[in-house]
Amino acid sequence: MRFKNPEKVVKITVIALAIYLVAFGLAMAFFPIRPFWNDEWRLIYNLKFKSTAQLWGRLDLLQECPRVYLTLLKLVTSFFDYSYIALRTPALVLSILNIFFLFSLRKKLFGSNNIYSYLFVLILISSQTFTDYMVQVKHYEMEIFATLVALWQLISLLKISEEGMQRNKGNYLLLCISCMVVPFFSYTYPIAVAPVFPVILFHLIVAKKEQTSNKRLSLFAMLLPLVLLAISILIFYLVDVKQVMTNQRMYQSYLHVLHNDSGEKRYLADAWYLFALVGSGFVYEIVLGILGIAAFLYSLYRLAAVKKQAYHKEDLLLLYSIILIFLTIFLLVTGKIIGGVARLTSFTVPAIAIMIVFFLGRLKNNKRYRIVSYLVAIVLFLGLTGNIISSCIGNFTYVEYKNRLMTYLNTEKAIKEARQEKIPVMYTAAIDGDIRNDSAATPGKIKTNTITREQIAGVDTLCGEVILKVSPAYETWDPIPVYEMPDTKWLNNYVQQLPQQYNSALVFDGTTYKKMLR
Repeated sequence: MRFKNPEKVVKITVIALAIYLVAFGLAMAFFPIRPFWNDEWRLIYNLKFKSTAQLWGRLDLLQECPRVYLTLLKLVTSFFDYSYIALRTPALVLSILNIFFLFSLRKKLFGSNNIYSYLFVLILISSQTFTDYMVQVKHYEMEIFATLVALWQLISLLKISEEGMQRNKGNYLLLCISCMVVPFFSYTYPIAVAPVFPVILFHLIVAKKEQTSNKRLSLFAMLLPLVLLAISILIFYLVDVKQVMTNQRMYQSYLHVLHNDSGEKRYLADAWYLFALVGSGFVYEIVLGILGIAAFLYSLYRLAAVKKQAYHKEDLLLLYSIILIFLTIFLLVTGKIIGGVARLTSFTVPAIAIMIVFFLGRLKNNKRYRIVSYLVAIVLFLGLTGNIISSCIGNFTYVEYKNRLMTYLNTEKAIKEARQEKIPVMYTAAIDGDIRNDSAATPGKIKTNTITREQIAGVDTLCGEVILKVSPAYETWDPIPVYEMPDTKWLNNYVQQLPQQYNSALVFDGTTYKKMLR
């Protein structure tokens, strides 16, 4: 039995999946069911305990984030006193914008009658970076948004070149504004937009286009956004990116944590994961890896076979994608970016998705391979759909979730009760949500002010004091004294070690808390 309108079925399915994602995002943002974790703790600490001016210097705890985005994030979150909702909502808003943006770009890139074009949307919203960081206090949803803007800028320039300025005045103004503003919000945008320069120059020189009545004006109109873009990227580098490039401690920490080494060459592995990590899960990493490489090789062949003066929009989009992949591989080989981590190369996902869609479309147009294209597309649709569903559910079903959620909720309750009673909080390392076995033979010593210079400079293991103080319940304007205990076996001894002015304390072991008298 054949569907009368398969494109409509696919469209409805993709929209339903997008709504499903947004619904989960809303639940995670407006209800405290998604505990914060290591990277979020570190960035929130900078938001809460640094002034706006200090955010433009070196960040603490091995963190980097585009400073304009971080400044706006501080303005929003501080206005709402760093509440859970305020910390979760900005990323969610960007995620929703990205979904709408993807549907809009789909039509601009592939037209409205290409059933495979919905794979472009599905590949992006099912990618690990998109689903993992939908509500996280990080900048990766902004990185995705900026990458999509780079694609839109390319499409807009090509459209202006073909149709002229008169029909695109509003679009041209928005294009120029975006070229001046967007670079300051993303570290990977300059990489994602870099291929636009050679593609547009190539288009102006070689590609076939209609003659305009005023060539000089047309050339100026095409080049002005690129000039504005280059100037903005240069300024962004000087005021922001330069700090990231000189942060060797963070780079070495990434190498150690992510690859358990400090410089092992992984060229082939990094090149493979560049394509494979478009997928999620062992099987679909292999599927997307093989398909992505095949689409890349097809794109190279297609461009090599195109005759001079016969380049079309599809060819220019493939040229953009190929240049971006080569540029990324160069940056991986030279150690400018770290490979094998989905979020660090997520700016290549739209380009790889474009190549895959055009590749499957070409197979579909060839009678010999039509069935193959259908089968591959079906496997992708089913797999990506399953990944979206399972990724959302996975946020609440991993092994440590129950304990970490309980720790997060009880941390908030403990802090609030301690503030009301004006007593200190005594906590253990289990405040990070991991279960520990207290078996100390003898009592140790309690500690305070554990956020040392070494912690600030950046170490792989975060101290419990940071985790406690970044809790939305901990008020910067009404701080409470906090003390770290070595374990929970010798509680009476540890309470006795408190300064004399305290007759009691609220003792917290990560999952339970109680008030204890001296």
